[in-house]
Amino acid sequence: MVPGAVAIYGALRDVVAIAPDDAWAVGSRLTATPNAALLEDWNGSGWLPVEGAARSGSLVAVSASDGSNVWAAGTAANGSAFVERWNGSTWNEVPLGPKLPPGARLSDVLVLGPKDAWLAGRVAATAADAGSALTAHWDGSSWSYPAMPDVAGADALASLTAHGSELWAVGSTSSPDPSGGSATLIEHWNGSAWQVQTSPDPGPNVNRLEGVASTGGSIWAVGTFEPANGVPRTLIERLCLVCAR
Repeated sequence: MVPGAVAIYGALRDVVAIAPDDAWAVGSRLTATPNAALLEDWNGSGWLPVEGAARSGSLVAVSASDGSNVWAAGTAANGSAFVERWNGSTWNEVPLGPKLPPGARLSDVLVLGPKDAWLAGRVAATAADAGSALTAHWDGSSWSYPAMPDVAGADALASLTAHGSELWAVGSTSSPDPSGGSATLIEHWNGSAWQVQTSPDPGPNVNRLEGVASTGGSIWAVGTFEPANGVPRTLIERLCLVCAR
């Protein structure tokens, strides 16, 4: 075990490794005021706390294209979404712009280059709002918010990955009827639009995907489902992009 820079009253949620002597972990730590965003840097021999953009709240995801282009995403103490960017020497907040929908919550960030970053999460404008999936794209100067496919009930995205010039996002949809339940959700960005990809639901009522990665010609997604006995089980799904149809 490698101890972090904050041993108590801290929780780390995500990590990205750039080089043997360069990695970042993000999360939150308890302070006298609301939780403070936590950023720790691995320098090859130890973890060191690094001052962020002075935001109270929690960071949930981190991604990097190189050591001078690291992004972290999370939720501020007031409930608003926020993003920070490391330029090699300091962390600075990146404004999400006036087009950010009210009630946005971020769950993942994917950085592909200095002028190419993506966010994923959900939007619920009010407590009564069922919510809908959200993605955002940074082109180096501004954010855009692509239209998301309509699905039955509420939907939320948990994780993003890239495969070539295309993206894949996973999450879940919630049943619109009072009985509840959820189904797996996979969405594909073909370079111009998001489309829902059919995905299996092994459980009769509860199915969720929470992580996704690409390798070779496959997309792998992981999550959980509940069989008829209600005991949660692990879920792994694979989409083969090069297999014979």
